Parts: sequence; structure tokens; C-alpha cells
Amino acid sequence: KLSLSEVADVISKSLFLISCDTGLLHLASGLSKKIVGVYGPTIPERSGPYSCNFDLVKAKDCVCKRDLKKCKKKAGSGLC
Repeated sequence: KLSLSEVADVISKSLFLISCDTGLLHLASGLSKKIVGVYGPTIPERSGPYSCNFDLVKAKDCVCKRDLKKCKKKAGSGLC
């Protein structure tokens, strides 16, 4: 296990990061690293990344574009 500062050191020495929407993605964004962000039910426009050096991969069938807490789609339906 690595500490947050150790992870930041590894990311700072990396060329880019491929990550789902987690703290590591945002840490890489803060370190101005190239990012490939993988998103499912979260909305990248709302939760970042906030750097200008990223590409996004979104779930194909994700249809809920509003507040996910209010989404009425059922789990296991293939939709968010």
C-alpha cells in the first residue's frame, strides 16, 4: 500500500493515467497529467476532470443525465 504522497509521486513521473472517476483521476488532473477518464453512471461534466488534457470513455447505454439520486431506472437493467 502506498501513501497519498507516494501515489502522487508515481503519477507525477507517469506520462498519463487511465482511471475511473476516482481521487486518482483528480490527483492526476491537479498534476497536469494526460488523463483517460472512464465513466459509467457519473456525469463527467459535473465531476471533472477539470484539466484541459483529457479524453473520456463513457458507458454506451448510460441514459440518466440528471441527478442520479433521482434516477428511477432499475439496477441490472443495463441503464444507469
